[in-house]
Amino acid sequence: MTTVYVVTQGEYSDYGIDEIFSTKALAERYVNGDSQKRIEEYELDKELEKISRPFWSCTVHLFACKNKDDWPVWDRKTFQAGELVPSHSSPYSFKLATPTQRTEPAHFCYGPAVKGERQRFLNHPEYGRIVTTSYVSQEHANKLAVEAYQAWLRAGKPTHKDWLPDDPETAD
Repeated sequence: MTTVYVVTQGEYSDYGIDEIFSTKALAERYVNGDSQKRIEEYELDKELEKISRPFWSCTVHLFACKNKDDWPVWDRKTFQAGELVPSHSSPYSFKLATPTQRTEPAHFCYGPAVKGERQRFLNHPEYGRIVTTSYVSQEHANKLAVEAYQAWLRAGKPTHKDWLPDDPETAD
């Protein structure tokens, strides 16, 4: 596949593309040391190999929450540490994935992620969760969540995502 080098700058609503180059050397020459500009690499036509596929997710909570007042008004539930919460297990839930892809990398959430009412909740000193996604079945998503929770425990309950594997599972 062909790689292109996109020079960008800004964040969020200020984010923009300046130029697109065929080689990294041309992009670096254009940037010329400007710290406001970044070079992003993209493979052309990469998404063409993907198709719309049903998926199943599972969330595993890393800490127990027994006091309902610790939770935001939109979700007054209690969870035990290690409790699984299946989600997106609908026949109408689809994502783009390759025909042979079985999973996506686990998503680790710890601490603040949004603002407002949820910000208070997510700033809770013991808030965290791992979300897993399977293209096989809900049972497979649950199994991945249990394995990710066990890996988190073995890693010493880290509060950063560096301990998660980078690549999706290739086989059971």
